[in-house]
Amino acid sequence: MKKSMEKVAGAYGILKAGPAYVPLDPDAPIERLAYIVSNCDIGVLVTSEHSSAQLAQLLAACPTVHSVIVLDGVYEPATRRPGLRIASSSDVASESESPSRARIIDHDLALMLYTSGSTGTPKGVMLSHLNVMTFVRWAVDEFT
Repeated sequence: MKKSMEKVAGAYGILKAGPAYVPLDPDAPIERLAYIVSNCDIGVLVTSEHSSAQLAQLLAACPTVHSVIVLDGVYEPATRRPGLRIASSSDVASESESPSRARIIDHDLALMLYTSGSTGTPKGVMLSHLNVMTFVRWAVDEFT
């Protein structure tokens, strides 16, 4: 997703639910995105309807993706792969607002960032919840 409030809400929801968040640059080449999705064995993509053309290519290249959540609208692919679940923003809004039962520990994986890769192959950098929160606390102290 491009930078937006929906992206922030999506990232927060992912982190709150427990799995790791892996940001994907919507302007990156499809081969790079497919490599990252496959390398992380991503099963759920959170996206926007503005990325629908790229999403179709990514879904074709990544059979591990079993669910797509579209936070700002609806996505209806030209052909639907068997077993692929697509949830719209209204589906997300109808979900329970009860707190997550995920038990997150400081050293659990929170975020996976991919570098440009000096060899041409992207390299994933793992950050724990403690790493992320340390940065957030520093930024709050520094800029408030």
